[in-house]
Amino acid sequence: MLFAVMQNMKLFEILIRPASFLFVFFGAYFLKRAGLFGERDHSVVSKLVINVTLPATVIVSFSGAEVTAQMLLIVALGFACALTPMILAYFLTRGQEKSRRVFRMLNAAGYNVGCFTTPFVQGYFGGEGAIISSMFDTGNALMVTGGSYTIVSTLLRTGSGRETPWTVCKKFLTSAPFVAYIGMMALALAGVHPGEALVSFLTPISSSNAFLAMAMLGLAFSPVHDKTKQGDLVRLLCWRVALCGAFSAALYFLTPFPLAVRQVLALTAFSPISALGPVYTERCGGDTGLASFANSISILISLVVMTVLVTIFKM
Repeated sequence: MLFAVMQNMKLFEILIRPASFLFVFFGAYFLKRAGLFGERDHSVVSKLVINVTLPATVIVSFSGAEVTAQMLLIVALGFACALTPMILAYFLTRGQEKSRRVFRMLNAAGYNVGCFTTPFVQGYFGGEGAIISSMFDTGNALMVTGGSYTIVSTLLRTGSGRETPWTVCKKFLTSAPFVAYIGMMALALAGVHPGEALVSFLTPISSSNAFLAMAMLGLAFSPVHDKTKQGDLVRLLCWRVALCGAFSAALYFLTPFPLAVRQVLALTAFSPISALGPVYTERCGGDTGLASFANSISILISLVVMTVLVTIFKM
């Protein structure tokens, strides 16, 4: 009897965090529906997350980290997992109209790790879990902060303008999370760590990242009712879930890392669609509304799948 009670308490402790995430997500959505927030207010919150709380989270997470060859391999794996679906989508959608190819290529690839997965795994695996997901996101960021748009606009001959090496580098260098990842990794490789005063100063800011990130995603949630678009959405999400499942299994069973690292990577592989997916979809002439809705639904799918996985890992 006592063992059953303890098991139930442990399960409650595991599920309380995703329940809190759902509360913030839907709470923000219903507050928007009630008129307390506008349709574009999520962009204000996203600027805070991307430029303030997420970089602070990266700095705090890396404060005592030592970058090893193992971590650099995680960066490479993150890049491979973000690039592979886009290349597959390019070949599998040949013959389809350009707007559909844009939608599939840009939203099948790339992950929203920083705003979603990092705060999620940090709650269960602590700072080490945040570091692992951040290293994966460093490789992923090479795609989602400009690489994916550059590839799609080049292959499909679309976009708002011609990309040059300078414009691509500028996108990377003006992305606060990417600069934070690269900067902290370089400092860690050099054996330099931020001082305790800086970490103490940034910790309260870092702690607000999960709340603001989920509120931002809830404010951006917008359903699509067109049945044809819903069909495209279902096909995209089914394909993405299948690929994420394959990547998750490969990262868990085939990589040489310790168990805790493989668990974090298996969770990270189920991260939702990149928050920049709808932005690049619009720039390439795709369906922005459908991309935004796909982004929102992928968040709910990821939350369910990752909760199931972490329950299995922690029980």
